[in-house]
Amino acid sequence: MSTTFQSFDTFVAKRYHALSDGMQAFFGNCQTYMGYYLSGFGFSEWLETLRDSELEEYQVECVARTFARYGRRTPEEMPSVLASIARQYNVELPAVEGILSATFWQALADRDNWPQLVYQAAA
Repeated sequence: MSTTFQSFDTFVAKRYHALSDGMQAFFGNCQTYMGYYLSGFGFSEWLETLRDSELEEYQVECVARTFARYGRRTPEEMPSVLASIARQYNVELPAVEGILSATFWQALADRDNWPQLVYQAAA
């Protein structure tokens, strides 16, 4: 089982700081690099670091916030996102009542002021 959890932000920041000085200068800053990184890799490399792990509740909340912030997923989508991660990466979720329910994630999003996403139909 994997034992070292790191947030997506930390994971990408470490990648940025491992770049040569020239490449860091090219991107300008870590936030700009983040945009390029997401376009090229999405969450795949980070999710691979979670493979075969047993996550604690705060770590699952971190994963959910990552998918809300960068993946533009709504609280209602979190149960399917987390179930998919658990299945595809052999991640064990904690035994927390309601953790795979939309109600759980909506309450957490409301409590923590997650950004409200508005989706518009394509014209």
